[in-house]
Amino acid sequence: MISFTNATPFRFVPPRFKAQIVFGDPSELTALMMEGKLDVCLLPTGSPIHLEEKVKPLGPYGIASYGHVMSVRLFSKVALAELLEKDRAMHLTQRSTTTRKLLQILFKKEFGATPRISSDPSESDARLLIGDEALNFARQEYRWPVNRDIGEWWMEQTGHGFVFAQWVVSPTVSDESVSDLTQWIEENLTFAATAEGRRSLREAGTAAGWNPDMAELYFERLEFRLTQVHLEGLSYFHRLLKGTDDGD
Repeated sequence: MISFTNATPFRFVPPRFKAQIVFGDPSELTALMMEGKLDVCLLPTGSPIHLEEKVKPLGPYGIASYGHVMSVRLFSKVALAELLEKDRAMHLTQRSTTTRKLLQILFKKEFGATPRISSDPSESDARLLIGDEALNFARQEYRWPVNRDIGEWWMEQTGHGFVFAQWVVSPTVSDESVSDLTQWIEENLTFAATAEGRRSLREAGTAAGWNPDMAELYFERLEFRLTQVHLEGLSYFHRLLKGTDDGD
């Protein structure tokens, strides 16, 4: 289970079946799934393409947005074009698998190239932050002149919403277990839509350091049941990752 606040709607109701829930950053969960150590996962959609052969979607569930997502941001001390023109370095958080790839796709689409990547944030003029870090307004990056919402940038470039994570399951999991898992996810999302659930979401946001209004707005912008429109955007993203996009 992704440990970020955005996965809170999936954490309200404990499973009624025997399960060991593992929490981690997106990159950590991807590694565990690759190693075959997880049976089911809220998996980042930018995970290695060949992992698709080892998993299948678990119902229409995930984390998606249309446009402005708030918790995935690129901060820069200079204009984004200047990062390329003057060979300025960009630091990409190691906590993400999907957003690192998404950001590089967006740079190539708009500017034709990707800035130089540095592993040292102190020597970088731009930084990609995700999750709770991206919503920490006390961070020094919020004083930098460029603050680009990556979900919004993707929408502008492609016209698609973006799926950041999708529930998947190993093909070895029994149909009975898949049914139990599906019911558990539905119970969580049903609760999240109630007045008590919305109050709990606001409390999760304030626990992360946000004000209640921002917490409410944040969860309103996210979608947790994936529609056909979401899946079309996800398919487009995967085509770009594979390098087979036809440019439409």
